[in-house]
Amino acid sequence: MTVILKKIEVRRFKGLAELDLELGPGLNVARGPNESGKSTIIEAILAAFYSSPTSRSQASIEMISWGQEQAPFLALDLEVDGKPARLEKDFSKRDVAIFEDGQTIKTAKAVKEWTAHNLGPATRELFVATACLTEESFAIPRITGQDPRGREIMDRLQATLTGAPGGSPAQVIKRLRERHRAIGKKPGVNDRQGGPLTAARNEIGEADRKIQALRLNLEEYEKAEDRLTGVAERLSALETRMGDLDSALQNHLALIESEDRITEIKAALDRLLKAEALAGELKQMEEEMKAFPGFDDLGPAAKRLAEIVALLDEMDKHISSLEYEKIQAAIKPPAYNPILAAAALILLASGTVAALSLKSAWPLLAAGAALPLAGLAAYFKFSSSSRESKRLAAIAQEMESLVSRRDEMEREQRSIEERFGKRGARECLESWSTFHEMRRRMDSLIERISDLAGPDGLNKGITDLSLAVRTEMERAKSLEPYRVKDPSRLAALEREAREAREEIGRLREDRVRTEARKTSLDFDPEELIELEEGRAELSRRVEYWERTERVHAKALAMMEESVEAVLARAGELIEKEMNPLMAAVTSGRYEKVRAGHDLALSVLDGKSGRWVDERFLSLATREQLHLAARLSLVNLILGKARPPVILDDPFAHYDDERAKKALAVIKEFARGRQVILFTPSRRREVAADLVARLERIE
Repeated sequence: MTVILKKIEVRRFKGLAELDLELGPGLNVARGPNESGKSTIIEAILAAFYSSPTSRSQASIEMISWGQEQAPFLALDLEVDGKPARLEKDFSKRDVAIFEDGQTIKTAKAVKEWTAHNLGPATRELFVATACLTEESFAIPRITGQDPRGREIMDRLQATLTGAPGGSPAQVIKRLRERHRAIGKKPGVNDRQGGPLTAARNEIGEADRKIQALRLNLEEYEKAEDRLTGVAERLSALETRMGDLDSALQNHLALIESEDRITEIKAALDRLLKAEALAGELKQMEEEMKAFPGFDDLGPAAKRLAEIVALLDEMDKHISSLEYEKIQAAIKPPAYNPILAAAALILLASGTVAALSLKSAWPLLAAGAALPLAGLAAYFKFSSSSRESKRLAAIAQEMESLVSRRDEMEREQRSIEERFGKRGARECLESWSTFHEMRRRMDSLIERISDLAGPDGLNKGITDLSLAVRTEMERAKSLEPYRVKDPSRLAALEREAREAREEIGRLREDRVRTEARKTSLDFDPEELIELEEGRAELSRRVEYWERTERVHAKALAMMEESVEAVLARAGELIEKEMNPLMAAVTSGRYEKVRAGHDLALSVLDGKSGRWVDERFLSLATREQLHLAARLSLVNLILGKARPPVILDDPFAHYDDERAKKALAVIKEFARGRQVILFTPSRRREVAADLVARLERIE
């Protein structure tokens, strides 16, 4: 498929504000001085074919012409196998379109596919590596893993040589390697499962862990079942034995309790009999109490009567005392002071005797001092007589009051005696005392009878207790065979029952714990079966993917071996294609070319007969070599696709003779296709089918 570039329209692209360049088939020479935009036009052609107008990368920004705000507009008028087509890319509007046969293609993906299908090179890198030779990249790329253009060339060479519809061997190897890596890929941040083999192995590991856990649970479950069975058997035996022990001990205790009950009932019956005797005594006292009618209400009167009797006795004693004082006062002489009288007589007698014997008046004067003493004694006698008179009057008055009060109390006493129906206070008080004592004894008897007989009374209590005694005696008789007479035997039974009860408690706790453990295991046999079946299926998957991985590894090894052979064959084809071209451009100096696996080139020197590596050739010869290599690669790699071949002044280091021969080779190569040669030299125009002149950009 031949593509002819008929016209180039450039707007606002880098240093080109506006350019319209018309071209034609065959050899086109675009001549212009330096700074006329030759390299920029090549960049515009590449951008029109391969750049995306929707991109906002740094490269897209650098396309904008200096001083312009709008992004570039590029258009190519093409002729594809004789049919017109137009490719437009408006980077300011982010639009792309292809107009062909009345149809319009406007999606970026469809335009990209149309370009790759019709132009040949699907990428800018492949176009630059084959159909575009510039001063910066005149050497063909080496086929290494680092240079993307070299990888593109290698892939296209292998695809051409093998005719593989799925791509070149290198592409097949790449896909095989990717699939091989994908099969055993380890999990990552964006791919938590990894490859199918890794995922299957991880699933097997997870299934094994689950199966192991379930098997452990199964073992625990079976152990729990066995444990529960053992506990149930032991519990059954212990409970049976415990029932026998409890029955024996309970019957023994029931016998003891029955005997104790008989003793209690007999004691109660004795109390009732005593109560019955006391009831007879109480009845007799009730008969005696009939001699004291109405005495129940005479308690306050008896108390008052006792007070009156006591008061009358006190009053009689007081009156007797007052009468005695009265009599004593009547018969007693007036009181005087005998000491003072005696002292006065003694002084007087002694003064008289002294005066007579001494015949002096002074003793008489001293004796006269006794006269006041005698007067004082007389005064005391008179005063005493007055006091006694007052005292007798007071006694008489007090006695009169006492007699009046006594008469009142005697009248009250007689009234109380009349209520008692007795004569005399003493008889009344003695009757009351007898009544009160009998009442106290009766109350005591009633209380004792009540305590002994209880709330049910005598007759009912005796009947019930008599029946209860007979019943308990019959019960005790029936329990007599269960009596444990030996205390040591009884202690042994009680100890055995206690130990059995404790063991039963422990076993029940063990059963609860074991059942809880069994429940917590949450074991489902169906789940284990499903897991084991799933694990078997996973094993088959792992085996399948391991087998697939081995197949891919073996196929990869075989393909890598075949690549070596293909590359060797590619070198032979390149050599075959380049030999006539190299002989033509070097005038037979170098007729044979050798291409290594990485497209490293060497030539056979016709003069010395030695192979010379391209690194040791002159610059012009190397340029001749790579011009022949480029033209050969276009034929080998692009095959039937014939895109425009762009050459950016490849003769810079050629002399006139070399340039003439090279131009002749390019002229021949341009038959049936388009070659665009950008050059500043007027001498290249002689071989041109069309000349386009470029002006210096101001």
